[in-house]
Amino acid sequence: MLKMKLFASLNPPAQRRLFAGIVVLSVILILIFHDLDRPLQTAAAPWDIVFFEQAGGQAWALRILESWGESGRVHAGLSLGLDYLFLISYSMAFSLACVVSIRGLLPELHLLILLGSLLAWLSLLAGVLDALEDLALIQLLLEPEWYAWPAMTRWCALLKFWILLTSLIWLLIAWLQSH
Repeated sequence: MLKMKLFASLNPPAQRRLFAGIVVLSVILILIFHDLDRPLQTAAAPWDIVFFEQAGGQAWALRILESWGESGRVHAGLSLGLDYLFLISYSMAFSLACVVSIRGLLPELHLLILLGSLLAWLSLLAGVLDALEDLALIQLLLEPEWYAWPAMTRWCALLKFWILLTSLIWLLIAWLQSH
């Protein structure tokens, strides 16, 4: 069985305090993104930078970049830079939420515990995927002619969102099982 060594050096109260702190940081960053990304909402990218992540092809990515103009590119660059802090906070929050939730499960729920342990690690992988995605998006801002950046961003984003959605569903199931 997969052993839960993640965050093991922190006692449970310290894990909960760390979790609370990184959730607060994540919420603050989301509020900053809300204002920072507002100029990125255009007809070509109605969901701002999320559409840019999902472009998948060079033509669509170039259309988005054109709709943003130089000012939008600056906002996108700032947003992507700040996202490196955000990806650390949210991936740790998801991972810690899994670790803390496992403790509330009955030992006979081995499969659910095993899945939670796996998702705790995968949540950190989601942060790594987001970092790769950001790197490709920054490269796309700098040199939009290279066709591979949009595909890389799309696949990294899809895998990241799949991991996070799976973790959310697992957290809901774990919460229901422990209450």
